[in-house]
Amino acid sequence: MPVHPHSVVVEWTPLSPTPAGEFNAISISPNDPSRVYAGSEKSGLFMSTAATPSFSRVGTTGGVSPHILQPVVEAPGELGVVIINCLHDLWLSTNGGITTSPIPWLSGINSGVMSVAALPGLFIVAEANGNLWTSSDHFTTT
Repeated sequence: MPVHPHSVVVEWTPLSPTPAGEFNAISISPNDPSRVYAGSEKSGLFMSTAATPSFSRVGTTGGVSPHILQPVVEAPGELGVVIINCLHDLWLSTNGGITTSPIPWLSGINSGVMSVAALPGLFIVAEANGNLWTSSDHFTTT
């Protein structure tokens, strides 16, 4: 007889209080499973590279918006090449969030960015108004 999903017992172990107070978005690197990104609506981007996550702030507070509401998306096969979704703006980093730059033609999106996905060599962006965007060159051309 199959086991009902709600009857499975899972034990959770708290790591420690987070440095941001709360994380809204967690993602794991497809290139390095020990690299975990955590976004905070209030405090920006954090990363852990330890087997047991211990998060530290990444980058500066003067760069990417602190309003990270969705998981960071890292390009498969490109460690540290990430898109950071800050709801109305997208930011690109080629070094795991240490430095970031806005993607000019995907900044100030009034409808908001619903999601970002990555395949090898391709990023896909979906706006709330239904528009879809793709880039195979890290958004260097429109």
